[in-house]
Amino acid sequence: MNNQTQPLLVPFTCDKCGKLLTWTLPDALVCCKQCGKWIASSDVKKDNPAITA
Repeated sequence: MNNQTQPLLVPFTCDKCGKLLTWTLPDALVCCKQCGKWIASSDVKKDNPAITA
C-alpha cells in the first residue's frame, strides 16, 4: 500500500554533458550551467528511482 502524500523528486541529469543537475519535482525545467542545455521532465532518464520529499 502506497500512502504518499508528498510529491516525488526526480533526478535531472544533462543529456549533453552527463552532469547531475538537481533532484526536483517532475514538472520542473532545469538549465545546465555547464553547457546551457534546458532539461524538461520528458528528458529525464528513469535510471534513478524517484524519492519522496
